[in-house]
Amino acid sequence: MNEHNGDEDVFHANSTENHTEEEESKREQEEISDALWLLQMGWQNENNAPELLRFEADSVEKVHSVLKKQQQKIDDISDNLNSQTGKKSVVNCP
Repeated sequence: MNEHNGDEDVFHANSTENHTEEEESKREQEEISDALWLLQMGWQNENNAPELLRFEADSVEKVHSVLKKQQQKIDDISDNLNSQTGKKSVVNCP
């Protein structure tokens, strides 16, 4: 007879949740790396070009999206700290 241990389900659920968080973190790091690469390549290309280059709207939108996500994380952390300490911190950049 096969006995079922409820603790195994909890462990499996936590393990799956941690794995998903790790995957999400890795995906976010890849997005940030890609945005940084776009900025570096755009700067180098513009710096070395004999004339102004075409505006890369897609690249700018990708970098802007990553920056907005990072700002939201900062705001969330700040709000959490503010609620815990009762003090206002200023970390928001326009």
